[in-house]
Amino acid sequence: MKRRIFLTAAAGLLAAAVLSAPAQAVGVGWTYLGARNVNWLVDRDTIHVPASFGKFRKILLKVRGNAMFMHHLKVTFRNGGVQHIPVRFHFAQGSTTRIIDLRGYKRKIRKVTMTYSKPFNGQGPTKVKLFGRH
Repeated sequence: MKRRIFLTAAAGLLAAAVLSAPAQAVGVGWTYLGARNVNWLVDRDTIHVPASFGKFRKILLKVRGNAMFMHHLKVTFRNGGVQHIPVRFHFAQGSTTRIIDLRGYKRKIRKVTMTYSKPFNGQGPTKVKLFGRH
């Protein structure tokens, strides 16, 4: 009986560690908001953020896999407001954007639209992850 309780507790701790890993990869206090796979040379993708995630003051993007060039971000808020952010940043594998401050105080994000281009170098797919800080 004690062994079963121990194994159940160990499995629960392991699951909690795995689920919180994306936020820890960026730093403490960051919430994972979503991700998109970058597949084409020049494209636009949107990450939709559930309303249940709450309000945020800052966002950050992290790139996994192949390199890419981010041209522009458009953050649309739940109240209809929009913030255009010219990024113009070349991402190497595993790099992140600067911490991007959102206008206003703790805004609810509806979606983040990214305009990007990716080199045709045959090095595989790219994944962009979005994080927010309350």
